[in-house]
Amino acid sequence: MNVIENFTKRLFKLERRLRGYPALQKLKYLHKKDGNPLHLWEAYAICRKWEMKIPEWVFAYFDDCSENLLNIDRPNRASEEAYRAMGFVTGSGTSPFTEREQLPLITNIALRAEELKEQGKKSMEINKELAKEFPRAKKTIEKYRQAYEKIKDDTLPPI
Repeated sequence: MNVIENFTKRLFKLERRLRGYPALQKLKYLHKKDGNPLHLWEAYAICRKWEMKIPEWVFAYFDDCSENLLNIDRPNRASEEAYRAMGFVTGSGTSPFTEREQLPLITNIALRAEELKEQGKKSMEINKELAKEFPRAKKTIEKYRQAYEKIKDDTLPPI
């Protein structure tokens, strides 16, 4: 193996350790918190990308999906049943795709709220400022902040 190949291989392993494993840990945590199956699909994709062993909790989901999919007995409503079999029906009424899409926004709002809080601003001031920065209703901003407050000190689970 030449010097460049060796360096490339070592760099890949370093990136896997710095990006792959923490991302997988975060996805396991998020799935435990909200049950969104897209976190499991993303975990699978990360494992493939970074050549990591696929965790048992991802395989357990795929096992459940395969059993559920093979037990669909109403082929005229197959797409709806398949969606349900794979866990894509949420209790919140929001699509798992929408929930996943909102995560960066919720995170940015929460982090900015923490900054404003550290500057000594009160909750009402923070909500008002955030509603301007992130075009959302104050009620939505408050909902995101409360959700963040509930989880901000949680530790990530082991992979």
